[in-house]
Amino acid sequence: MKTLFRENELLTLECEQCGKDLLNPPNGHLLLKDEYKTDRRIISDIRWLCRSCDNDRIYGSWGWKDLPDLFLSEYLIQWILGIMVDFHMGRVKFSDEAMEKTMQLLLIIFPRIFKEITSEQKEELELLYELPRFLGGLG
Repeated sequence: MKTLFRENELLTLECEQCGKDLLNPPNGHLLLKDEYKTDRRIISDIRWLCRSCDNDRIYGSWGWKDLPDLFLSEYLIQWILGIMVDFHMGRVKFSDEAMEKTMQLLLIIFPRIFKEITSEQKEELELLYELPRFLGGLG
């Protein structure tokens, strides 16, 4: 597993296709390749892409999240807790590679959001609470 810092620098996150920086400012999508077997969701792959490279995504087999949403501390913790509940209830399983990439992503994002929330982030969270969960919100 990667560490939070590398020689006093934060880890980077780059588009897996073109190498564009996805952190300054946060942009792009987190894609989750999933399939359903009986009552269990299996996440077999995770990718992060800039919006330009993400135009070929196949909606039928890839779920997605906006990366900027994951930089909202409350949204991120809700997402993590949701995954934990799904694991506990046996509703989701990650492949080894998908789990490793999820942990890598969290290690990259966490040091950037561990701070006080800004007024802009508070407004964004309020909007996310108005959206239902199936549309990527917190409502």
